[in-house]
Amino acid sequence: MRLVPRSITHPDAQALVHALYAKEMDLRGFADHPETIEPRDYEPPAGLFVLVYHGTVPIGCGGWRTLPGRTAQITHLYIDSEHRSRGHGRHLLGTLERTATEAGARRLIVETGNPDIGALADVGYTPWDSYSQDRDPAVDAAMTKPLFRAVGARPLSAPPR
Repeated sequence: MRLVPRSITHPDAQALVHALYAKEMDLRGFADHPETIEPRDYEPPAGLFVLVYHGTVPIGCGGWRTLPGRTAQITHLYIDSEHRSRGHGRHLLGTLERTATEAGARRLIVETGNPDIGALADVGYTPWDSYSQDRDPAVDAAMTKPLFRAVGARPLSAPPR
């Protein structure tokens, strides 16, 4: 597994974001359409989008974007079904947390489906008031986590050849 920063407009990123959209529509009946993504929100230094590769095959993605108040929002966190439960999502989330911290964020927020609450709670996220007015709290949950600067972080991988 390798983590590679990419533009959210990269074909591999677009394929994964559309797969996430389809999954969310199937599970919850609603999701933000990929066409509404603002690519510049995920460009450094104000944001980052990262792909997870297994060899040369893209298997996951996630990003963060800067919000007011030294807050970063984690979005589009996804690992394809064949590669889940192997630690890839946790490794990706840790990388997003680290890079957001290095960029100056002091708090993360994420909105997730209620089945994912336990996984986020296991890595330090706590419930928070919803920041999306159109979300159903019976299906969606907002969570937050304070960030602290880490020492000795590893760099991201080079793109696959």
